[in-house]
Amino acid sequence: MMASKTEGHNDRQAIDAERRRRQRGRNWAVLLALVAFCAIVYGITLVRLTGH
Repeated sequence: MMASKTEGHNDRQAIDAERRRRQRGRNWAVLLALVAFCAIVYGITLVRLTGH
C-alpha cells in the first residue's frame, strides 16, 4: 500500500512541475507581447511627435 501512495505522490509532483513549466512559458509569452506592444506605441508616438 505504501508503494501506491508514494507513486501517487510522485505523479502529483510531476504533474505540478509540468504545470509550473507551462505557466512559466505562458508568462514569458505574455511578457514578450507586452514589451512588443509598448515598443510599437512608443515608436508611433515618436514618429507623430517629430512630425514625420
